[in-house]
Amino acid sequence: MAELIHQDMTFYYEIHGEGIPVLFLAGTMADHSIWLQNLPEFNNYQVILFDNRDVGQSSLASQPYGAKEMAADALALLQHLNLPAAHVIGHSLGGQIAQELYFLAPERVRSLILFNTWAKTDNYCASLFWLWQTLRDRLVNQGKSVSIRLDTREQKKGASHFLFKRQQGVHSGKHNDELALEGRFPVSTEHLKF
Repeated sequence: MAELIHQDMTFYYEIHGEGIPVLFLAGTMADHSIWLQNLPEFNNYQVILFDNRDVGQSSLASQPYGAKEMAADALALLQHLNLPAAHVIGHSLGGQIAQELYFLAPERVRSLILFNTWAKTDNYCASLFWLWQTLRDRLVNQGKSVSIRLDTREQKKGASHFLFKRQQGVHSGKHNDELALEGRFPVSTEHLKF
């Protein structure tokens, strides 16, 4: 298990393959596993998957934060790995983090691939994040966790599918129950030009 310590938090990450580095940034509540199905498409690249703060095997944040702070986390990972630059792929909140990473350190971003994302958080989106943080805090206070796990069942190609599912078991060795949102985000290198 690979970990980065940054700002008194522990961040989980994985590296798959060798070649030009590609950093994948997941959206709200999604951990690194959301991208695992895409590894075969990126077999000629060094794929970097990482859990944002409050997600998966990374630490829970004790202070308020936004996409700028999360971009600083991603930059710290690139620095930790001694990578001068990487292609960055971001989905949803991960897309906003990717944009902030570019503004923070443009020399570290070879290219941006963004989908289902936004450039600025409006009041509606801010209220959704407030709701997510409130739900997370309540569940954590009850000894539960919230995350997204990849649904590996065969689905129609290119389709996104979500469902809420109650899972029994241990999450990162910390909690007895978890509420998971499962999803499938197919990405193909056919449409990406590096």
